[in-house]
Amino acid sequence: MREAVYIGIDVAVKFCVLVVVNAAGQVLHRGRVATTELELQKAVAPWGRRAQVAIEQGELAGWVCRTLAPGVGRIVVAEPKHLAWIFRDPNKNDPIDAEKLAQLLRLGQIHEVYQAQQDDRWVFKRLVQHYEAMTYRQSVLKVQIKSQLRQEGVLVRGESVFEPAHRQELLGRVKSEAIRGIVKDQFEALEALLELQRKARRRMAQFGRRYPELRRLQTIPGFGPICACRFVAYLQTPGRFANKRKLWRYARLAVVQRFSGGVPLGRAHLDRSGCGSLKDVSRKVFQGAIRRREPNALKQFYVESVKKTGNEKHARLSTQRKIFSIALSLWRNQTEYEEKGLSSAERRTG
Repeated sequence: MREAVYIGIDVAVKFCVLVVVNAAGQVLHRGRVATTELELQKAVAPWGRRAQVAIEQGELAGWVCRTLAPGVGRIVVAEPKHLAWIFRDPNKNDPIDAEKLAQLLRLGQIHEVYQAQQDDRWVFKRLVQHYEAMTYRQSVLKVQIKSQLRQEGVLVRGESVFEPAHRQELLGRVKSEAIRGIVKDQFEALEALLELQRKARRRMAQFGRRYPELRRLQTIPGFGPICACRFVAYLQTPGRFANKRKLWRYARLAVVQRFSGGVPLGRAHLDRSGCGSLKDVSRKVFQGAIRRREPNALKQFYVESVKKTGNEKHARLSTQRKIFSIALSLWRNQTEYEEKGLSSAERRTG
């Protein structure tokens, strides 16, 4: 069997720099190629399936993975936060970065970022992210409109200010004609963004019909269609995490604490790395379950947690973890949600 080689690629828009090292860490090749599909494939072709490739996470990472994966043995995307050896080096340039990526891969010291293996899952994630972007932009614009009106002495609260029926009355209360024009433009921009948000939601929902797990997730109290889409899009596959605790950490729900010499460094806190969108999903599902008039197991779990801990925040976080444990179990086992036996469903997630 031929010896494996390790290729580090520093990816940029115009050119990619690659360095090839062997199992002993000796440099076998250095090169620079144009950032095109054909040139990248030609660059790694001589090494074939014995090549293991490392690149850094970025906007081009997914495309590079899909381009090179069929012709190499393995491709790894590195988490930038864990590349201090590269970023903190005062003598930093593209060839040095590429060589260090190759050496870290050879030593097994790369923190890997998950990449979807199926193109349709990657597309679905992009659709969900587009919907989130439209939602965020219109929420920011709403804040700006309220601020603009308040600066003119038009004190407004709530969501009713954005209803078309109230618009002319609000504009009439703005004394400055110039400012009135600004607010009118902002309202028009808001209407356009709301329409884009509706289109993005329809496109996301239509594409998501191919995934049966979306329907199963919506049987969990508080899990609506949008939260189900977001959960599936960011996880990609139920086998991504070995157990529920790794999912909690990725969703920023795990408690971590640093130690040195057996002495704690600071207080225990929620892990700030991971996916903020998933944490937001868990919070929205929790709120939906708690607001339901009819009793449900998640609401009961929260009430019991408050009694046990005496802390509403800790109880809420425990319930959010419970929600994701159940969701992961339903997806993995392809089963329906049941109010009874939640503890057994949670145990199946590890």
